[in-house]
Order: sequence, then C-alpha cells, then structure tokens
Amino acid sequence: MAAASDSSLIRLDGVRYSYGTVLALDGVDLALHPGKIHALVGEHGAGKSSLAMIIAGELAPRSGQVLFRGVPTQMSRSKAALRLGVKMIYQTILLNNHFSVAESIFYSNRIVNRGVWVHRRRMEAAAAELFERYGIRIKPTASVSSLNIAERTVVDIIRSLQTDTSLLIVDEGQ
Repeated sequence: MAAASDSSLIRLDGVRYSYGTVLALDGVDLALHPGKIHALVGEHGAGKSSLAMIIAGELAPRSGQVLFRGVPTQMSRSKAALRLGVKMIYQTILLNNHFSVAESIFYSNRIVNRGVWVHRRRMEAAAAELFERYGIRIKPTASVSSLNIAERTVVDIIRSLQTDTSLLIVDEGQ
C-alpha cells in the first residue's frame, strides 16, 4: 500500500500478469513520478510492453494493484486511463494518410458540419503554435502521407500532448 507521503503519480504494487500459462509479470513493484523520465529496459519477452499496457489500461493485472496519486485505481479500461491523462504511443502509428497533419493532431477534438472540417484554419494555427513551442519543423497543412516515419511519430506525440496528459508512455514495440 502506498504511504501517505508517496509522491508517485502511478504506483504498481505486486502486479502479476500471464498469457495463459506463460507468466509475463511476477509481482512487479514500480513507482512513476511526475516530471521524470522513466525507461524500462530488458530483453525481448521481458514484459516491458505488458507492463506498459497495464499502466495504459489496455490489460488488467491478474493480481496486485495500480494506484494513481496514491488511490487504488481500476486502469483496466483504457478510457479510465485516458480520463486520468495516461496515454500510450505504440510503435505502429495509426495516422490516416488522407488527413493533414493538423487534422491528425486534432482529430479527437474536431468540429465537423456535414462532413466538412469547420475550423480547419484554427486547427492549422494551433498546430503551428504547438510545433513552434517544441521546435518542430513540420507544416500543419502537409498530408500525413508525405511524412517519413520519424515525422509521423512526432505528430503522434504532439497529438497526445495537445490534451491534458499526466503520463505519456512510448512503447518501442517488438
């Protein structure tokens, strides 16, 4: 159980997870603190992605608990994790090639009227401001299909950061 003076954003206590008979995580204790960069490093199959998916609410631990700011939390639904500002970026980036960069960034906050993006110029201006803040040189009007993989990754990260984010998990994948 987390102590009252615990400053962690997310704490895992005794988390276990298995895929059938294959034990992926065995009693993991982990504390993630605000304003810090944490890295999970290990061999292929060590359980890094499984742990990240539990934190992001994609998987439910078989036992143990997840605490958010010291309070036991059911992160076993990704919508619950999103409400708490926990977001995950996967190695496979799912951006629509037919969208502009700005449309991709603000897709979840879009305003559409009869199938037409209503505030395209405001989205483009907001994307330009985000890019300027982070020193990114991508045109908000560019088509996603014209971007290389590194630029697509940047767009995916900016998309996650444009809303309230308390924890951003970047999974390098297999």
